[in-house]
Amino acid sequence: MDIKTLRTKYPLLLRYLQDQGVSKSTLYNYQREIKVMLSPDSDISDMDQYCHRLEKTCKDKGQTLYRRLACIKRIWRYITEEETPRLKTIPLEVMPKEYTYLLDTCKQKSKALGHKEKTTSDYIDALRSFFVYLYGRQVTHLKDVSETIVQEYFTDGNTAKRSRSISGRLRRVFVMFQDSIGIEVSIRLSSFIPSIPNTTHIYPDLSEEEASSIEKVLTDSNIQMPDVDRAIGSLAFFMGLRSSDIINLRKENIDFKNKTIRLIQQKTDVPLTLPIPTVCSNAIVKYVRDSRPKSPCTAIFVQARTGNTLHKRDLYNISNDILRLAGVSLFNRKMRGLHLYRHHFASSLISHDTDVSIASGLLGHTCPESTFAYLGSDITKLRTCALLLP
Repeated sequence: MDIKTLRTKYPLLLRYLQDQGVSKSTLYNYQREIKVMLSPDSDISDMDQYCHRLEKTCKDKGQTLYRRLACIKRIWRYITEEETPRLKTIPLEVMPKEYTYLLDTCKQKSKALGHKEKTTSDYIDALRSFFVYLYGRQVTHLKDVSETIVQEYFTDGNTAKRSRSISGRLRRVFVMFQDSIGIEVSIRLSSFIPSIPNTTHIYPDLSEEEASSIEKVLTDSNIQMPDVDRAIGSLAFFMGLRSSDIINLRKENIDFKNKTIRLIQQKTDVPLTLPIPTVCSNAIVKYVRDSRPKSPCTAIFVQARTGNTLHKRDLYNISNDILRLAGVSLFNRKMRGLHLYRHHFASSLISHDTDVSIASGLLGHTCPESTFAYLGSDITKLRTCALLLP
């Protein structure tokens, strides 16, 4: 991409964003990045190199930096490939009334059916994303949705753009809407949703150098980092705990005398007992003793300002801050957040010849088959299992 092309096309991008009703802050972020890219000392001939330089030199860190990188990629794709940004949210006052009504209806019916809060949230997220896509295609009523539009939402030619779980959630939501949108429309929309194969995504694991750097950051007391970051990072990196289980961890879950953690997994409601490494117990004790704010909240980890329970976004930011301290780049990394640490923990067990059933127990999987997904990251071990061609 060159500056001349950017100067010619960026007004069209900004006009598109305004027509989609994005917030003033979102529009400002795009304008700011375009202004930086148009500066005389910017080399925008290669996106990867441009983003790498930004990651190394800019003062923005953590979530702010990652939002900037994502914004740059959207600008680049629009200028070079004319791909319009897929907006995650649209203000409710801009969204068609039928869509806002159905979002409220979905929330009410899901709760009435006794769904968990996480399930209800998943339904709302899937439905909102679908409505944002329809709004971008100037479709304001579900009765006007065509099969072609739905197919393009889920697939790009023969490649699936969205997962099997998303298609399943939308089907169930359309069934819930039968009395709101009519049985005929509900059945027609459900029939448009393609069958997405149940595939497992294999993401690259942390390299040995990256894992060593993260371990050093978490264990070296001379490296300055918040106590809460070190404690949460240790639980994810050395024990492979999920974010939801770390958030809901209570004092009664930890038996320091016997060095174990006992909890009910938030994802599966299945009990889990794990040995707790000394590095994790020490980090928790230091946080509670020196840094935890006084709060009536029973959770071990709380927000520093409010004393309330942490959100998943807080843990996501903590995980990225640890990676930054360890010098691990997040540019073009498909897996982020604490699940990257859990993924590394699992693949490390497999690479050290841990029996799959034992690894499954340590990860809290309800069946050993769930652990097979992590086998794909160990390319060396897979090569030893490959058959030689005759």
